[in-house]
Amino acid sequence: ITILGHITTEELLRTLDSTESANGFANRFLWMAVKRSKCLPEGGACLDSALAPLQEEFKLAVEFAKAITEVRINEEALAIWRKIYPDLSDDHPGLFGAVTGRAEAQVLRLSLIYALLDRSSFVKPEHLMAALAFWERVEASVRYIFGDRTGDRVADAIVSALQSSGAMTQADISNLFGRHQSAERIGRALAMLQQAG
Repeated sequence: ITILGHITTEELLRTLDSTESANGFANRFLWMAVKRSKCLPEGGACLDSALAPLQEEFKLAVEFAKAITEVRINEEALAIWRKIYPDLSDDHPGLFGAVTGRAEAQVLRLSLIYALLDRSSFVKPEHLMAALAFWERVEASVRYIFGDRTGDRVADAIVSALQSSGAMTQADISNLFGRHQSAERIGRALAMLQQAG
């Protein structure tokens, strides 16, 4: 099943702003920050003659994929995988960590797709490296979209206020929330921020 969706950064941040909503949901998607490359008031055109070779290659790849029951990783790719796996499986704090929490699984799936598109029953180094390059673009997009947000609304509001006003006292922080956040809740947010550096 493939889902292709489009959303503005502002809307995404408004609706997916907590770690709880990102865990188990957002990390199942491959996020791409994109901007249009040109203004086309009448739309673009794609010639059938340009698509025909791609359609034929894709058809052959699908037929190949239907005919095999197993794809393995070859020794060269396995050596690379063993080197990159620790970095891919590292935990990261905040929304970035929640959204990229399935890095190793996503890279493995992408490398499998690249192998099948190449009509190979083995994941080879070029498939793994292409998947890794794609994943690096995903990570860059996630950093661009979510920045340093923690996924905790109170903590993120404190960071935003500190960035715009500089140092704040605990009274200033309490006033930031109109005194509608308990000292305990603010304390948890501050502890999280201190732990995250």
